[in-house]
Amino acid sequence: MDKDKQPPSLQDEKIREVTAKIKNEYKPDPARQEIFDRINNSPGSADTATAENPLIQTPKDTSPSVKIKNLRTYQGDVAEIVKQKNASVLSIAMAERQKQQRVEAAEKTTEPKETKVKKEKEKTAGGKNVLTIITSLILIIVGVGLIAGLFIIQNKKPASSVNPFEETPIIGWSKVSSHDISGLKKKDLEEIVNSSRDSEEIAQNGVLYIRLTETVGEIERAITVQDFLPILQTKIPGALLRSFGGNFMLGIINLSQNYSFLLIEISSFDNAFAGMLNWEKTLYQDLGGLLSKQRLTAIPGTPAGSSSTTPAITTATGANIISSPSDKFEDLTIRNKDTRVLRNIGGEILVLYSFLDKNTLLITNNENVLRDMVNRVISGRLVR
Repeated sequence: MDKDKQPPSLQDEKIREVTAKIKNEYKPDPARQEIFDRINNSPGSADTATAENPLIQTPKDTSPSVKIKNLRTYQGDVAEIVKQKNASVLSIAMAERQKQQRVEAAEKTTEPKETKVKKEKEKTAGGKNVLTIITSLILIIVGVGLIAGLFIIQNKKPASSVNPFEETPIIGWSKVSSHDISGLKKKDLEEIVNSSRDSEEIAQNGVLYIRLTETVGEIERAITVQDFLPILQTKIPGALLRSFGGNFMLGIINLSQNYSFLLIEISSFDNAFAGMLNWEKTLYQDLGGLLSKQRLTAIPGTPAGSSSTTPAITTATGANIISSPSDKFEDLTIRNKDTRVLRNIGGEILVLYSFLDKNTLLITNNENVLRDMVNRVISGRLVR
């Protein structure tokens, strides 16, 4: 019997010591603890406890023996490792701690690399974004420049299309004299016309075309009647000026004597006819300087052989008004054309105007000029 009760070996004591430490360090749930206790309370263990303490009596288990299958738990695995490799809980804990430290060191080593890669990617992406923005701006600027260039090219007019009208003399001419009137005033224009009338050599029945131009930028163009009349500081009604076409002709005609004339193209006959009646109030003052150097004015006086109630008429150069009883326009028919005439007290024609047709207005100071112009306009119409 003493042979059967052998003292516990050192290995068994170490297992119990490890098991006790595990129980103190790890506290599993009650269900697992109960199973663990049943596994550890084997028959051999009970006999040993009874042998160590004879006062403890273990009741005999009368129930049939049941074989309980061991369950794998973390505590069991630790105990198995301790038993097989003769290791302690402390060494296992130290090994676990070293493993954790290695993992943390590896994370610290790899984290900067990942951060560096991330920063490099962000830097590369930022550079690409800047490059994309710069490229987009360049493309936008180039596009705007191309559009502006096309717009300028399409709207750029050739030199021949600067004029708002087609420059075509209303009648034929035998001689032309061109004058750039850029910056000139009324007196300058009157001097050009009067000088041409007095000094130009024109053939009999010939016409001198006084072509007036102005310089716009680097282009010289013929002016319109809407450009010409304001330079003379006329008081022409606005409706009348708008009824004129752009084309006009200022010239000198030789009919045994040189006479000035002004031909104006009409775009609205009805408005032009009514407008001319309104312009009669200042027509001579506005255009008389182009027709003659001398303006006739009534100067009070009683010449020999005249009554005291009839004023004497003398010429006064540069006078701007007619102060005489006969300063009203009168109707006259010349070559079947209705004509409005302004005479001085002596009966001389100061200015006359007539519509040669519904498209042409003549202003001059001689009846023979009107007769000649009627023939020229009719001939030109037949030729066209």
